[in-house]
Amino acid sequence: MQLTLDLGEVHDVAEVILNQKKVTTLLLRPHRVEVTPWLHEDANHLEIVVQNTLRNRMVADGLNGDPNFIILKNRMFYLPSGMIGPVRLIPARQVVLRYVLAAVRVFTPAVLYRFRSGAA
Repeated sequence: MQLTLDLGEVHDVAEVILNQKKVTTLLLRPHRVEVTPWLHEDANHLEIVVQNTLRNRMVADGLNGDPNFIILKNRMFYLPSGMIGPVRLIPARQVVLRYVLAAVRVFTPAVLYRFRSGAA
């Protein structure tokens, strides 16, 4: 059975380590990775290292009057940071297809226009 680790909402980068082996680094949504090859049948150790940007720190420094970051004082909102979740382990589902499409035809706009106008 294949298992997918879904980290849910993460800001910004998540590094997945399973049983002391680096699985991957997830940069973009969805923060999901197939983890079956790294799983043991008995106990497993999951570690997730989340790194976010320094923007929230710089905004706080600007609000506190730091002259190096005073320009950020006008941008007084913080961005979400860290791992929000929910973290889930999702088993793969088997899907049985009853109907199979034998051929797919792709129309470019010019071919589609000629096809609709009857010129083709």
